[in-house]
Amino acid sequence: MTKKAVVKSPADPAPAEAPARMIVSLGALLPALLTAATLLGFCLHLIGHADDITYLAALGIEPDLMPQTAEANVIMGYGAVMNQGANLLVTPPIGKIAVVFVAVTIAIWISQVPARRASPPFKTWLSRRPRWIQRLIVSSFASVLGLVMVVAFGVALLVVGVTPAGVGMSSGKERADKMRKRIAASEPEHRSELWRGEKREAQGYLVSINNERLAIYDIDSTSLRVFPKDGLEIRSALRTVAPSRSGDAAAP
Repeated sequence: MTKKAVVKSPADPAPAEAPARMIVSLGALLPALLTAATLLGFCLHLIGHADDITYLAALGIEPDLMPQTAEANVIMGYGAVMNQGANLLVTPPIGKIAVVFVAVTIAIWISQVPARRASPPFKTWLSRRPRWIQRLIVSSFASVLGLVMVVAFGVALLVVGVTPAGVGMSSGKERADKMRKRIAASEPEHRSELWRGEKREAQGYLVSINNERLAIYDIDSTSLRVFPKDGLEIRSALRTVAPSRSGDAAAP
């Protein structure tokens, strides 16, 4: 009577290799995430900087007097993106969306058109020319290709730089318009006073603050004034919130 040999199959390596594969995948994804985060931070910084200098220039303040830190520019850039995004949802630019849609449609249609090969082929024609002419033509084509790549790279950088700057400039103009309306409305609840010791330096509406200076619209002199922050005390009235109707009904 013969005995049958029992062959044991090796253990499935998949469960043991799954964590290692996941770690390798995350390691390969990490440089892309770092690059995206760096690009996002650069765009937010650019948007915030454009927002701040546009806002100050629109109000008549020299932007060099009120420089902001990199962290403040990033925060202002995030606020500008949120503000402009909300505006697009409320009042979408139908005309611009239609232009982009038509342009993308035409580009896709052109990319799908089959290309026709030239006859006779350029390679055959070039092979019949003397060697020095071949090298001259090939070098010329290489130079043209290099110039095209440089121009394309410059256009890409221009788009990357102009788009965030445009968002920041639009947000800065809106902030300046809101500040003008607030000053024109003479809202007492938004006023502040600047005191240095026992002397009141100015009273009005705070326009901008950084680590060293403070800008305020002084209602006494009806002008924008910039003060160093050292020794200054800002006094503002407590803003009251109007009670809701449900609160009035519940009150005895």
